[in-house]
Amino acid sequence: MNQKSNLRIVLFIIGLIICVQTNGQTYLGAGYAGGIVQTPISSVDQAEGISISVIHEIQLGEGRWRFDPQLNAAFLFSQINREVSPFYTTRVSLSPNVAFQIIKQERFNFAPFTGLFASWGLTNGSFSYFDFSTLQTKNESINESSFNYGFEFGIAMNIKVKDKLTIKLVPLDFQAALNEENKGNFVKFTSSILFRI
Repeated sequence: MNQKSNLRIVLFIIGLIICVQTNGQTYLGAGYAGGIVQTPISSVDQAEGISISVIHEIQLGEGRWRFDPQLNAAFLFSQINREVSPFYTTRVSLSPNVAFQIIKQERFNFAPFTGLFASWGLTNGSFSYFDFSTLQTKNESINESSFNYGFEFGIAMNIKVKDKLTIKLVPLDFQAALNEENKGNFVKFTSSILFRI
């Protein structure tokens, strides 16, 4: 494991510790996930699946700003080339987002959010191709890891159903890559429902 990988893991763990130790409200939930994944058989491939998210809300003072760090795990499978190149990808991302509460009421809250993200991925699968030298179809396996970073933005709504039940809806959450291998692509899109824990 190289020095850059070690640094990424340390920063990831520090982020998790900060999220857990800070006072605030924590939400846990799941939803739809879609994304763009690099594969050997095609430069990009569309993938979709499910995501699991933990969001820890920290109110910044008495105003409308809020710090919303998010930990997300997405489990994706190939869409475009499923017959030729079936694969499965697991992506884990940490996003220290900042939200601005446009509507801030006791039972309803509406806030767009934005920030940077760091994402780690592991892709497993296989792809088939025709070898003209042997006139046979061959299969090769995929086992690749990747790291992405970039810009994240979305919208979130908190609905307080009753005193001990608050639902958090995140209908839009986009992650756009800034690193060269994925630059310009949406690495991941999620839409989730979470519950306060």
